[in-house]
Amino acid sequence: MHKYILIILLILSAVVQAQDSSNVRQIGRIYDAWTYTTSVTVSGNYAYLGTKYNGLRIIDISDIRNPQEISWISIPDEIKGITVVDDYVFISAKTSGLRIIDISSKENPQLIGIYDFQGIYAIDVKVVGDYAYVACWNSGLRVVDVSDLNNPREIDYILSESTATSIAISGDYALIGVGYSGVQVVNITTPDQLEEVGVFDTPGVVNDLVVNGDFVYLADGLNGLMILDITEVDDLQETGHFDTPDYAMSIAVSGNYAYIADRYEGLRIMDISSPEEPFETAYVSTMNVASEVFVEENHVFVADLSSGLQVINISNPEEPQRISQYNTGSICDVALQGDYAYVAAGSAGLKVVDVSDYEEPVEVGKCNLWDYAYEIVCSGDYVYIAANDSGMRVIDVSNPEEPQEVGHFQTPGKARHISIEDDIAYIGAWQSGIWVVDVSSPEDPEEIAFHEIRGYEGWDIAVANGYVYVAYWGLTVIDISNPEEPREVGRFPVGA
Repeated sequence: MHKYILIILLILSAVVQAQDSSNVRQIGRIYDAWTYTTSVTVSGNYAYLGTKYNGLRIIDISDIRNPQEISWISIPDEIKGITVVDDYVFISAKTSGLRIIDISSKENPQLIGIYDFQGIYAIDVKVVGDYAYVACWNSGLRVVDVSDLNNPREIDYILSESTATSIAISGDYALIGVGYSGVQVVNITTPDQLEEVGVFDTPGVVNDLVVNGDFVYLADGLNGLMILDITEVDDLQETGHFDTPDYAMSIAVSGNYAYIADRYEGLRIMDISSPEEPFETAYVSTMNVASEVFVEENHVFVADLSSGLQVINISNPEEPQRISQYNTGSICDVALQGDYAYVAAGSAGLKVVDVSDYEEPVEVGKCNLWDYAYEIVCSGDYVYIAANDSGMRVIDVSNPEEPQEVGHFQTPGKARHISIEDDIAYIGAWQSGIWVVDVSSPEDPEEIAFHEIRGYEGWDIAVANGYVYVAYWGLTVIDISNPEEPREVGRFPVGA
């Protein structure tokens, strides 16, 4: 994290000079959400992305082939569910409860209301009239009066036999996906007097459900797609079933088709014109973990975890076409040299970004690695990357638009941290310790020494004035005045 702050300050210092800190402003950004995309909802020309660590992202999709983020707002926990009603977004955010966001200005969203369920996980939310219905994991269905958006208040709840994961509203009834226990039906005619009217058990785990006409369609985990007849809400009947290849996590229905986010097997498209005999018509690989799906007119929007938002044209559902992507993937570290920022982009390897125009940074090069890029440092025409099980990778960036891997040092243990001083690399490797490596010849790095730290799973290392400083349950200081014989000289424990 200290490197992110350092690079941001370096960039800003070139343009804001000695301005007061209150005047510091962001002037450019690329790879906006450094996190996983967990949920998505679309309303009009905007997609609303829920992330695991970095709040709600608002994406302008008026140009569907070139989605652009226009704003974001921080949320303290993972966003699990999103519902848009007029100029407001209602968010279920695990331990952060129910959050209400005013989006009348899409460029400047504002938090206006919070209801805290006191540590209970808020997983999904639907809003009808003045009431928000929230599926709350081990605490069933909670009903929150949102007639005063600034002061939401809970008015009733009903427990479930298992974990409440999702919710759909059909007239006077709420249908709740309750994990291994199937579907729970609750009468919500009087929102402050909830009444259970039935439960239908399913073979799988109900992760999501959607009502369309007389049927409810379930994403039933390893059991795939299930279709239930809800004509008699107190006596649900199975109508149809299709076993998807992986694990059905989310479902959306439009016309005669159901669209299923099937985890590692991407987007599955099902013909449901005959609910008794659904069948698959097409699929689209989505690169990572398809976790949630939303349909708007002729497009499917898939929240695909670390690969971000996938946009798929379904004007012909039997021949879907992926037309764009908004990448919210992981960015683990960044280093700046000259007009370029070098980004350790997790499973995406090295990304090179031209920042000569601070307001419009542009990716100009990349280099794929065999593993996960955790941390990066620059030295001359080379960048050095701590790449997990693949050790240290050395990349020649003399031509930033065509970076090439030229060297490698394999560390026992997982290379997570790296620092360089005077042609010597210091590599923090989990379950190992600190490796001292001569990189005077970048194409042929050679081990100089090793300093064991038992059980090492450190958080960062830094080198200065002949010492390596290791963040691992406090601060460990290693004397490297003689790099061939590193020795521990001090320790500052946590809480000291």
